[in-house]
Amino acid sequence: MQPGPRSGFRPGLLELSALAAFIGCWFLPVIDDINGWHAFRASFNPVWSYSRDARAIGLELPDDLPFFLGALTNFIFPPACAWLPFAARRGLRNAAIALAVCFIINSYSLTQIVISREFTSLGVGYYAWLVAFGLLATAAYQRMRAEPVPAGT
Repeated sequence: MQPGPRSGFRPGLLELSALAAFIGCWFLPVIDDINGWHAFRASFNPVWSYSRDARAIGLELPDDLPFFLGALTNFIFPPACAWLPFAARRGLRNAAIALAVCFIINSYSLTQIVISREFTSLGVGYYAWLVAFGLLATAAYQRMRAEPVPAGT
């Protein structure tokens, strides 16, 4: 079944939900009582010195690269969210793949928590951030499925 008006798929609903989760994650606690903005800033500490040392606010970043890459994904989200409603089929496919890769990169912290069994250390802000990328990747995929396939392909 193709998504569309008859199946109940509302194209903008996933994007709006993703945007709400993304905005909320900046203010919600991500790790203990550290909000998303401070966690974002601390993950850039290896390349952009933070006035508040990451370890002083309680963040231990043993593997700087995954956290740095996760912070970079935040620069992809706003333009992708604004662009999705106007994208063509091929662009939607590329966006869905890129956003899924961002989701996988951002899942690094969760995998580390599962491995170390410290389930209470991640806050609701982290999960909102992760859900935002998952919803936007799903929205891109659903929009791609709803687009008609060009003749001759």
